[in-house]
Amino acid sequence: MSTTQGPVSGLDESGAGNGIKITAPSQDNSWTQNAENIITWTTSTSAPPKVTILIANSDPAILRAPLAIASSVDVADGTFTYTKTSLRAADGYEVRFTNPRNNTQVYATSKKFTVNAPLEENATST
Repeated sequence: MSTTQGPVSGLDESGAGNGIKITAPSQDNSWTQNAENIITWTTSTSAPPKVTILIANSDPAILRAPLAIASSVDVADGTFTYTKTSLRAADGYEVRFTNPRNNTQVYATSKKFTVNAPLEENATST
């Protein structure tokens, strides 16, 4: 007999109730377009073994729907580098860790963060 799980009791904004806490990115740790950007997290023994990583923004003018950037990521790794950051420069992004079989089941959510345009290199030399 199969059962459907509802929301996890004790789940806070970070997802710590599921045994995962996303530590970066955060408000103090923004991303840069077209650069390597790192996602880090901590886990406990109650964490699921694998997650799908999504990027979301509550403003549909910035990002219409959550964007899956990796699937079946081993949570024991504690880090993931996103190398194709072609996201639009804006505020209000968040990283979500979801069930690999059901992206609507969110295990953890990062704090909101900003994606910045890359700094332009100074093309002049002296």
